[in-house]
Amino acid sequence: MYDQCPRCQQLIAKCWANEALKKRLMGDPAGTLKAEGLDVPEGLTVNVVENTAHAFTLVIPARSTDLSDEDHQPQQNAMYDQCPRCLQLIAKCWADDDFKQRLLGDTTGTLNAEGMEVPEGFMIDVVENTAHTFTLVIPERQTELSDEDLAHIAGGSGPTFMPCEAGSTNPLCRPM
Repeated sequence: MYDQCPRCQQLIAKCWANEALKKRLMGDPAGTLKAEGLDVPEGLTVNVVENTAHAFTLVIPARSTDLSDEDHQPQQNAMYDQCPRCLQLIAKCWADDDFKQRLLGDTTGTLNAEGMEVPEGFMIDVVENTAHTFTLVIPERQTELSDEDLAHIAGGSGPTFMPCEAGSTNPLCRPM
C-alpha cells in the first residue's frame, strides 16, 4: 500500500470534497479503495481514521526488514513533513520495542514523559501498520482549498497535508 501513497493523497482530496465518499471510505475501507482503483492485497485489514482539531493519529509504519539499523530512519512524507517530532517518535519506536509498546499502550503518559505535554481535551492515538494491517489517515483540512487546488491534488500534485500548520493545536507540532 505504501507504494500507492500518491493515489491515497488523491483519494483524501476527493474525500475533502465529497463527504459521502469519506463516509463510504470510513465504513468500508477495502471496498472503497478497490472501487477507487487501489489494490488491497488479500489478507490486509485496512482502517481509516480522520484527524480533527482535537484528535491526531500517529501511524508507526511497518519497519522494513531489509535495511540495517544505520540505514533505517523514517523518511519525510507528506503526512509528517512539518512534524519532526512525529519522525523522532517513529525512529524511537523502531529502535526501542519497549518504548513502542508504552507509546501504543499509554500514549498520553508516554508523550508527557518525553516532555510533550498533551493538553486536556486533545487526543493522540498511535497505531502501528504491519504486514497485515494498514491505517489510512484522513488529515484535517486545515485551509480552504479551491477547486483548482483539489484538482491538482487529484492529479498527483499540489499542496501536501500538514498536521502542523500555523495555529495547529497538535502538541507534536510545538517547537522542540
